[in-house]
Amino acid sequence: MSLLAGAAVFGTLGYMAAEQGTQIAEVVAGGPSLVFVVLPEAISLLPAFSSLFAVAFFATIVMLGIDSAFSILEGIAAGFKDALPNLSVKKVTLTLSAVAFVAGLPFVTDGGLYLLDTLDHFTINYGLVAIGALEAGIVGWLYEDELKAYINKRSGWQVGNLWSIALKYVIPLFLAGLFIVNTYQELQAPYESYPVWLLLAVGVIPVALAPGIAYLVDYLTFQNAETE
Repeated sequence: MSLLAGAAVFGTLGYMAAEQGTQIAEVVAGGPSLVFVVLPEAISLLPAFSSLFAVAFFATIVMLGIDSAFSILEGIAAGFKDALPNLSVKKVTLTLSAVAFVAGLPFVTDGGLYLLDTLDHFTINYGLVAIGALEAGIVGWLYEDELKAYINKRSGWQVGNLWSIALKYVIPLFLAGLFIVNTYQELQAPYESYPVWLLLAVGVIPVALAPGIAYLVDYLTFQNAETE
């Protein structure tokens, strides 16, 4: 699906550049700007049925947003339900939904698009890269034997030494290098020339605090589970 979406996006951007008589580099954008500015403008340039495609496009965006909200909420709620099985599922879901609702209010203000763009940039370029490196390293160094035995027992496709090397060395080192390159580029030119305080408050600080918050929540929930 990602490959198909990529082909559709770049095909659309190429069409848009051709219609405007400009280079594709001048219409390329990412993040919220791509979804809410560039692609709607490209749809408006269609020779026919542009209104129909616009309705279908934004309806798809709405459904993707709802679907993503379900998956994110369930991923967080599952941790609480596993650690504290006596808690009511409805209470956990309601509490998390209320917290997410309050946290999302700043994004519907006049400056919400800038907040969303900044958070999106740092989450993808730093948060996901760091998570991928940590997951590969932790699994490779702490749980490699157990996971390898589990996969080889239940799968017709067997994993071996190359899989172990990739988990322990290749993936963490590659992602760590990517993280360093992103950081260096960020220091050379702040993202979209946004104010430094905005980049720190919405981007750097949340990403930096996320591992500590995750550890604290994990520690507290399992402490409560052992007490019960």
